[in-house]
Amino acid sequence: MQWVVLNHTDDLNNIKKMPIELQYAIAIHPSRFAALEELLNQGHGIAFGKQCQIPLSISQAVSNIADTHHGTLYPWLDDLVVNKAIPRWSESDFEEAEELGIDLKQQAHSIADHLKESIQIKLIQSPASQPGTDVSGLMSSIERDIQKIYSIEMANRLVSEHLNRSRDFNYLFLLSLVLFAPVAHVLEMLILGLGKIFALILPGLYYESLGLSRSYSLGAAKWQVVDNIKAKWPEVLILIISAVATHLLISNNLVIFAAISFAIAASSILVGKETRRLRKAKQVYEALTEQGKVSISSKTAWLKLYYGPLWWVNGLSIILGAIITVFVFTIFTTQLSNGWVLALLAMSPYLLFELLLFIWRISLTLRFKFKVKGLLSQAIIT
Repeated sequence: MQWVVLNHTDDLNNIKKMPIELQYAIAIHPSRFAALEELLNQGHGIAFGKQCQIPLSISQAVSNIADTHHGTLYPWLDDLVVNKAIPRWSESDFEEAEELGIDLKQQAHSIADHLKESIQIKLIQSPASQPGTDVSGLMSSIERDIQKIYSIEMANRLVSEHLNRSRDFNYLFLLSLVLFAPVAHVLEMLILGLGKIFALILPGLYYESLGLSRSYSLGAAKWQVVDNIKAKWPEVLILIISAVATHLLISNNLVIFAAISFAIAASSILVGKETRRLRKAKQVYEALTEQGKVSISSKTAWLKLYYGPLWWVNGLSIILGAIITVFVFTIFTTQLSNGWVLALLAMSPYLLFELLLFIWRISLTLRFKFKVKGLLSQAIIT
């Protein structure tokens, strides 16, 4: 927890020191300002705390419940954190979870209760005076209001944390720099074009193998893994053809077309995965609706099922990766025999996904402050 302590009445008027959530709690009930001012004049202090990191147990609880909803996060996570609506489950969900030693209701309550632990306000009592009898009720009501407004940011933080934990980027990045890049570099020196092919094929196939390995370790049967591999033949074929075509196009001085071919190969695995996921999303949404697990109705809600508010990130990372590839191919053509340049370009969609996710995560607090300031500017006084 990071704590901010207000010790003087001047702190209540100091916008830089005053937490935005506390400003909101006072704005909607102006009488609280005088009550807090009186407490500070009596020598008491007010401590406001926020949790910096999400505990592993909470992240695991989110994953466990997502598994009972076909791997989706939306809308049950928003409903649970913001509206305190417990997810709906079938009897088979409870039975399968019990076999794994998981109490689904307890997991849901731990996620909901985490909000109370993640943002708190406490009275630091002075030994020189006793606070009034109504102070406990005052602090509790302020805490409820700041938790209510903070719940939206908390739901978004849990989504981004879940996506970050479900990626295999760290392994891919390290292996690409340590193994794939030097291999591609040596092969390109030996046979022109061979390094480009391997720089494209190795990261994509390795990334896919990580996903298959993880699904098998989580209980998928061998036949399911085999069927999963068979379903991926279109993108693997596109990957190989585009990788070979890249060198042929460069040899014929068609650099821009070679860059496009390289970008297609680099993103083929991701595009195939997301295309199947998008196609499946409507079916999953209909299944969740039939099972009573969807509490809202929206024509476009199925787009958010897996990524929530971040449904656009994968598409944007692929587009940006293609733009960067075209730029490097046309401006730095002489560097296209460098294995490290090829490896970084080949993994650019994965790298950009992580970068966009990181930017989105670190901007959460800033965007939350803008949202609350917007509410404050609308004179939401009661």
